[in-house]
Amino acid sequence: MELDDLKTSWRDLDERLARTDERIDRLAAAVTARKVSSSLERLRRRTILFLLLVGLLSMGYAQLFRQLDEGLTTAASVCMGLFVCAMLFRQVFLLALLGRIRPERQSVHALCRAVLQWRRCFLWGVVAGVVLAVPLLVSLYALFADLPQADYLLWGFFAGLALGAAIGLRVFFRTLREIDDLRDAIAADDE
Repeated sequence: MELDDLKTSWRDLDERLARTDERIDRLAAAVTARKVSSSLERLRRRTILFLLLVGLLSMGYAQLFRQLDEGLTTAASVCMGLFVCAMLFRQVFLLALLGRIRPERQSVHALCRAVLQWRRCFLWGVVAGVVLAVPLLVSLYALFADLPQADYLLWGFFAGLALGAAIGLRVFFRTLREIDDLRDAIAADDE
C-alpha cells in the first residue's frame, strides 16, 4: 500500500512540476515579448526623431544657403538633395519594416527573419548615408572655403569626418556581426 501511495504522490508531484514549468515558460515568453515590444517602441521613436532631424537639417541648410551672397552651387544642391531624399526614404522604409515586427503575433523564427531583414536594410542605409555624405561634405567645404574662417572649417570638417567615420565603422561592423549571428540562428533553426 505504501508503494502505491508513493507512486501516486510521485505522479502528482510530476504533474504539478510540469504545470509549473509550463507557467514559467509562458511567463518567460510574455516577459520577452514585452521587452522586445519595448525595444521596438524605443527604436520606433528614435527612427521618427531622426526623420524629423533630417527634415530640420534640410530646412536649416536651406536657410543658410539663402543667406549666402552667391547662393548654393549646383554640386552642393544636388548632393544635399540626394542626401536628404535618401535619408528620408531610409527612415520611412525602416519605420515600415518596424511595423512588420510583431513579437506577440509571430513565431520566434518569423520574428528573427523580420529582425534580420530590418538590420540588413539598416546596414544598407548606413552605407548609403556614408556614400552620400562624403560628397556633400566636400561640396559644402568647397562652398565655404572662401570665407575668412576657412581654416576653422577645415579643422571642423576633418574632425567631423574622423568622428563620423569612427562611429559609422563601429555601427557597421556591430550590425554586420549581429546579422551574421541572426543568420546562423535561423539556419540552425531550419535544420
